[in-house]
Amino acid sequence: MKTRISKALTITALAATALFSSASASAGLLTTPVQTQTFSFATLNDPVALLSFSGFNVSQGVLNSVHLSWTITSTVNNALINTNATASNVGTPVPTTATATTTFTGTGIATALSGSNNLTTPGFVGSVPGANAVTTVGTVSQTGVTGSTCISNDLSCSPSITNLTGYIGGANLFTISVSNFGNQGGSVPPGVFTGNNGTATGTVTLFYDYKIPAPATLALLGLGLFGLVSMRRKANA
Repeated sequence: MKTRISKALTITALAATALFSSASASAGLLTTPVQTQTFSFATLNDPVALLSFSGFNVSQGVLNSVHLSWTITSTVNNALINTNATASNVGTPVPTTATATTTFTGTGIATALSGSNNLTTPGFVGSVPGANAVTTVGTVSQTGVTGSTCISNDLSCSPSITNLTGYIGGANLFTISVSNFGNQGGSVPPGVFTGNNGTATGTVTLFYDYKIPAPATLALLGLGLFGLVSMRRKANA
């Protein structure tokens, strides 16, 4: 009788293990709602934005991966300063333009994003007012910076890391910095100076993937073991 119970115990344990593995595999990953933060730079001269996202709530399950993405639009203006007392003609024979390369860098816990725009304003030929007036004579705008990244404690993201505790609870900070390098070209008379300025706006999103343990499977396994113990007690009685 004991041999039969031992065999029954082994078979039931194997079946429960297979059931548990199957349930875990079929559970898959769940996704939290997407968090969205926006930023706006009134200048491209080395500003910094600090965005805050809510950390993962462990009561939902076990954190598996963190996903970040961004979209950035930058604008560059061709600006002329005429220090002459009266209006001046510019752009002859070469139209005036401004070219700027704007680089964006975003950093979070164990992750980073980067991208750049290279923009050139349309050529301008015409008259600009004097008396130290600053005149914008050309503008170009482009949504040229997009990207995404993810980090995980398995091989679902590359690179993978083993510790995501920095994203659990509290607030997660994501820092965005911007730098701009530009040059101007075209024909201008004495007393007229060229330059460029610009702005940038963007959106950063974050969401988490997580797993939920299978309590129903664990409960079923517990009931099976309880039944086997009861059977053994009866056999020994």
